[in-house]
Amino acid sequence: MQLIHQPRTINELASALESQALIRTIVRDADALLLCGQCCVAMVADTTLQEAIIAVGHIGATTAEMLIDALALFSIKSNLREFEPSNVPPVCIIRSSESEIAAHWTLRCGDFEYNPHLMAPVTFSLVNFQSAQSLVEVVTQ
Repeated sequence: MQLIHQPRTINELASALESQALIRTIVRDADALLLCGQCCVAMVADTTLQEAIIAVGHIGATTAEMLIDALALFSIKSNLREFEPSNVPPVCIIRSSESEIAAHWTLRCGDFEYNPHLMAPVTFSLVNFQSAQSLVEVVTQ
């Protein structure tokens, strides 16, 4: 699989996070096509939704492992972590339950939460993640 995107280095990720400029383009799943995981990958990798879909390998629901593998194609290190409300990493993709049969991925970056179903970021709050199941931490150092 060949991607057009030039991956960010770890130093570029850390610098972008520090300046609150990690997310340059908000990528949305406006039609609710189960692309929230792919949208989060696109935002972290600073690439298009199309490239993120290629990296994940399909359109539709995703697992944490699929997101980790997709980020790796952009040379972005990440790992699966247990959800700990007291210690949420500054950059992570959080899986929460929207219902008993569906899950939803959102991106935390610094003080903001990027939800692929919303137009703009909102201030990050743990209250929004009471139903969080797991998270994919993006390694920025």
